[in-house]
Amino acid sequence: MTSNGDIYSFGILVLEAMTGKHPTDDIFNEDLCLHKFASMALLDNVIDIIDVNILNLYQEDRIVLQNHEENAKKIGNV
Repeated sequence: MTSNGDIYSFGILVLEAMTGKHPTDDIFNEDLCLHKFASMALLDNVIDIIDVNILNLYQEDRIVLQNHEENAKKIGNV
């Protein structure tokens, strides 16, 4: 293995984690691979390829943060 191979493998691992897809999934064939799938969406449509579970976690974290901020304001105004 080379460092270039390690970097490529790590990149594919990150894409798998972000998209929830694997290079061996049925949607990928000779014309479309995981790397190309992600590259096509990067500039304008990255939200379309992110795994919904990651998006849900982000939404939950954002709601919790908003609640904490609102509670802190209430406590400060009492």
